[in-house]
Amino acid sequence: MSVNQGRMDSFMYVSKPHADILPGVSDLSGGTMARSLADMILALGFPEEEAARVEQLNGKATEDMLTEEEEAELEAYIITNKLLTYWQSRAHQTLPQPV
Repeated sequence: MSVNQGRMDSFMYVSKPHADILPGVSDLSGGTMARSLADMILALGFPEEEAARVEQLNGKATEDMLTEEEEAELEAYIITNKLLTYWQSRAHQTLPQPV
């Protein structure tokens, strides 16, 4: 066992909310996002089938009828949507603002 492994065994992992971590790894203050990349990010979104699935899962969640698998699936959609929303916000910030 390595020295680092011993430290990891005694380390208690506490997850940090995605919103707290993301700004630190995606700081664009030193530069800007290319227009083409910003446009591509802004064009991203869930396909209709996926959006319909999210609505279905939300309905079941409201009725407290989600299975564990469905709960994990909905959580994955929520995290993906938060990430997408964040990157689209960053993309909007890098584009020239209308005068």
